[in-house]
Amino acid sequence: MYYAAFSLCKKSLPAGLAEDTLEKECRAATKELGIQSSNLVFFDFEVRKFDEQRQAILEELVTLNNTIKPDLVFIPSSSDNHQDHEIIRTEALRAKIVRYWAMNFPGTTAVSAPLFLFHEQKLRCGKK
Repeated sequence: MYYAAFSLCKKSLPAGLAEDTLEKECRAATKELGIQSSNLVFFDFEVRKFDEQRQAILEELVTLNNTIKPDLVFIPSSSDNHQDHEIIRTEALRAKIVRYWAMNFPGTTAVSAPLFLFHEQKLRCGKK
C-alpha cells in the first residue's frame, strides 16, 4: 500500500506550528495503518493553488501510476468541492488511472469509512 500527499499545507498551519507538523502526523497515522515509510510520497504543491500547478500534478500522477501500477486508487469524489481536491480528481482521471474509488474527504462533505479511519488515526497520533 502507498500513500501520496500532494501538499503539506504549510501556509494553512496555525501560527506557532512547525512546517513539518502535517508530515509528522501523516507519517504517524500511516504507520498505525501498517503503511511502510518507504511507501509514502510527499509533494510540496502550494495549498489552494493546485489550479496553477495542474500540469505538474498530472505528471506526478502519471509517474506514480506507471511506477507503482496500483490495483486501486482512492481519489476525491465529484461531490467534494474543495478546490485542491477537485484538481486531484480531474488530474487523476486524466492520468488514466484504471481503477479508482472516488470518496469524500473529512472537512469537505460526508466522510467515507476508510478515510475516516485514517483521519481518526491522524488525530490520535497527533495527540501522542
